[in-house]
Amino acid sequence: MRPLRSKPEAYARGSRDKADARQAEPLYKQVLAIREKVLGSDHPNVASSLNNLALLYDSQGRYSEAEPLVLRSLAIREKVLGPDHPRTAQSLNNLALLYDHQGRYSEAEPLYHRALVIREKVLGSDHPDTVAVVKAYSALLRHLGRYGEASAIQFGRGRHSGKTVPPRAPPNSSIIGILRV
Repeated sequence: MRPLRSKPEAYARGSRDKADARQAEPLYKQVLAIREKVLGSDHPNVASSLNNLALLYDSQGRYSEAEPLVLRSLAIREKVLGPDHPRTAQSLNNLALLYDHQGRYSEAEPLYHRALVIREKVLGSDHPDTVAVVKAYSALLRHLGRYGEASAIQFGRGRHSGKTVPPRAPPNSSIIGILRV
């Protein structure tokens, strides 16, 4: 079940999507303050508010402000929801993206890996959230020149694009089979 969004948070999301940070930031901060006061500092909805504000800062290149928020969101989610919860994987993925955006690839890689393992286990390999981690993680590996690993992650084990392709087969093997007919 998705948490109900407050009107300021919904408006802030719309503002962030339109890159109107002047309006979004104070609204995200307002929602965070209200949630902390009403729900307590370790509530999952507080973690969501921290995450949203961190995403806004990340999108603006305000990495030093985003990092402690994502780290706190991750800590809350691990403590309250557990280490294998999809929301914990979301925080892991967001921290990996933040590090990736800063060129901190060696720090991003294990976070992507852990987020992927959780999402595959809990959501399945075809879930959109899992596919998003696969794309980001494989892009990082390609950037590092680790093309074989990137392909294995992106096309391995019957992932999203591989339902018609046998496991560990090259991604275009189904096309080659059709052309042989």
